[in-house]
Amino acid sequence: YEVTRDDNGKIIKAFGKNDDIEETIVYKYKGNLLAESRSDAFCELSGTHDTKYSYDDNGQITMIVTEGNSDEVMYKHVTTYKYIEYDKKGNWTRAFVVSDCTETIDDEESTYTTYENVRRKISYY
Repeated sequence: YEVTRDDNGKIIKAFGKNDDIEETIVYKYKGNLLAESRSDAFCELSGTHDTKYSYDDNGQITMIVTEGNSDEVMYKHVTTYKYIEYDKKGNWTRAFVVSDCTETIDDEESTYTTYENVRRKISYY
């Protein structure tokens, strides 16, 4: 991808081509945190993909909402994060992630929910 950065070095636009897919992504920030992105793809199934990010007061992501469409397909995915455990430096080590998804293909709607118990171990040097 070719990227464009603002004066602070943050990526504000990305453009790439891969085989028959051409994609442009635009990023918007609220302070230092990514607030939203919009992807426009041009290929056999062209369409848009909008993502909005929400954070708590500590800058931890709490929700990602993604909505998009591509010809006869529309979808909305809402992913929420609940942080359960932290290490001694304040970084999360365990989180519970719930994704609620609604997809419509040719006027037929389906919904599903996934649950993840995410653990991570951080090594400090």
